[in-house]
Amino acid sequence: MFNDLKVLTIDDSATVRHYLRRVLTQKGAVVEGAETGRQGIVAGQGRRFDLILLDLMLPDMNGIEVLREIRADDDETAIIVLTGEGGIKAATAALQQGADGYIEKQEATSGDTESFLYQLQKAVERRRALVAERTLRAELAEKIAQLQRSEQKAMEANRAKSAFLANMSHELRTPLNAILGFVQLLGRDENLTAKQIDILGIVNRSGEHLLGLINDVLSISKIETGRLTLNEHAFNLRGLLDSLRDMLAIRAQAKGLYLVFELAPDLPEVVRGDEGKLRQCFINLLGNAVKFTETGGVMLRVEWADGNLRCAVDDTGHGIDEAEQEKLFEPFVQTETGRKSLEGSGLGLAITRNFLRLMGGDISVSSQIGRGSAFLFSIRLPRADRVDLPMPESRRVQRLAANQPTRKILVVDDTPENRQLLCDLLQSVGFETAEAVHGAEGVAVWEKWKPDFIWMDMRMPVMDGLAATREIRRRETDGGLPRTPVIALTASGFEHEMDAVNDAGCDELVLKPFRASTIFETLAKYLKLEYEYREVAAGNASKSAEPAVEEPTAERLAALPAEVKERLLAAVSEGDVRAATEVVDSLNGTAPGLAQGIRAMVRQYRFEELQDMLEPGK
Repeated sequence: MFNDLKVLTIDDSATVRHYLRRVLTQKGAVVEGAETGRQGIVAGQGRRFDLILLDLMLPDMNGIEVLREIRADDDETAIIVLTGEGGIKAATAALQQGADGYIEKQEATSGDTESFLYQLQKAVERRRALVAERTLRAELAEKIAQLQRSEQKAMEANRAKSAFLANMSHELRTPLNAILGFVQLLGRDENLTAKQIDILGIVNRSGEHLLGLINDVLSISKIETGRLTLNEHAFNLRGLLDSLRDMLAIRAQAKGLYLVFELAPDLPEVVRGDEGKLRQCFINLLGNAVKFTETGGVMLRVEWADGNLRCAVDDTGHGIDEAEQEKLFEPFVQTETGRKSLEGSGLGLAITRNFLRLMGGDISVSSQIGRGSAFLFSIRLPRADRVDLPMPESRRVQRLAANQPTRKILVVDDTPENRQLLCDLLQSVGFETAEAVHGAEGVAVWEKWKPDFIWMDMRMPVMDGLAATREIRRRETDGGLPRTPVIALTASGFEHEMDAVNDAGCDELVLKPFRASTIFETLAKYLKLEYEYREVAAGNASKSAEPAVEEPTAERLAALPAEVKERLLAAVSEGDVRAATEVVDSLNGTAPGLAQGIRAMVRQYRFEELQDMLEPGK
């Protein structure tokens, strides 16, 4: 304990200093001495002692003053004060100033060195323990502060990311709202030709694909911030699987792959769960399987037991390296095959796993290079009654029902295309409309025109939708006016904005891009409207105008006019899609069904098959 212990003795008695030096050096300590308080203070400056033995009665200054000055600069050295007989009051004052103990001089110099040294040892140990604890507390406090700073930075970064995503979502969804909205508006025309219907279908599918990519990014953000929620309802499970098979069959056929759905015979028809998220999981897994499979095909196996759905997606594709499998479900991570394909965002599998876990399930993968992959997942999906199923949309609003007063609708939006879209849609069924380009103008038009209903965009210059709605509600209250329904329109894609929307006084929130049916349903809900409808084919109104597709065969192509066959053969021989499409378009009037079939093969680049049909003998 005393080996190399640095000790300073401050005492005006040379005899005491000599005695202390002798006793301590015999134990291996290194001892220095000072005969006045000022000398002791100077000796301690810039040098650290392990122990100071301090006499309280010094010629130049009081020992308490020396102690106070030393402690102001040094809180690590153990200090023992030496007192005369009956110096309890002075010793107590010393302890209050930071001394580690006191020993009477008579006891220190009586010759009982073992007791004396033991007290010194304990004083040094207590001081070291105190310093260590204080250091540990300081380090802990610093780590806590660092964590708090890191947490604050993370929160700021998360807020910045959320703001960025909201802004980007708004910037991307705003033009998409116009694209998809005008496609729906054009689709209401009953005089469309087959070619026009086909073009609208292409535009709509492309827009929906881009919207899907945007939703992927937003889904990851919602997952990370814990804002993702389930939207459970009864739905037709078999109908969902049938629609998926129809959707993916064309892609599989285009690559020459088989696509097999193996459904257990006891699979319930109606179940309760989040149909949208389950659909997205199937699309992500089956879409990847088709994308990364070049030969063979893809199989989906579906079983159900005791309220649990178990599914497996097997493919004969490239396979996934074992090292890549560990990070396969992390956001923005792609396999080597995925990176080479230059497709996708690396979000599909991460979203799938989070969706499945949210639905009470999970997913796993097994794969071998060159032998394909198998993705297995299960979720809780209880059976439901058929009476709970929502009615399928089999009709389209044509006009307002007769004998209803004219309804005035105000559209407030800074984007001209969005204003035109909503106004054209509303006017097409008999509404009277007015427009405003920002919130301040919207408030002015509301006050002067007195509309029955307001569609209010949220992000606008001059005055945004929230501020405009608050101002309208204030003026309604102050003037005793009836409440005008105000429905918020937003392209941000973050449903949590509903809190701010409600606080501002909006009645509801509708996300862009919206469907025409949503617009009309919302108006009917708040204005108690009735419509006249036109019956349409379930799922897609435009399909009723499409001719039945005829599968191209050698016999059917042989019946075409010689000039048409010659032009089509020249086009497919050269792989000229544009020229082949022009030939096919010329058949719309005489053989629309066959034109549809040939057009599909041209899009799938099945030129060799067409050439073999056109030249069966070669």
